[in-house]
Amino acid sequence: MVHRLVEEINYKALPEHLVEEVVIDLAKLLPGNRVRIKDFPIWSNENVEVLDDGEKMVVSVEV
Repeated sequence: MVHRLVEEINYKALPEHLVEEVVIDLAKLLPGNRVRIKDFPIWSNENVEVLDDGEKMVVSVEV
């Protein structure tokens, strides 16, 4: 079972660096896996300031 824990990631960026969507490939996730905000490319994008905690869980997978 996949649990979506976050609907949106809060961030600041100039208009040309706005992010429309963040995609998670669920096929690669196994039971026990967790995806955190810091696991997304937006976290390391120097043109974007993520306002949420990078440790915040976005998705968790359970049996």
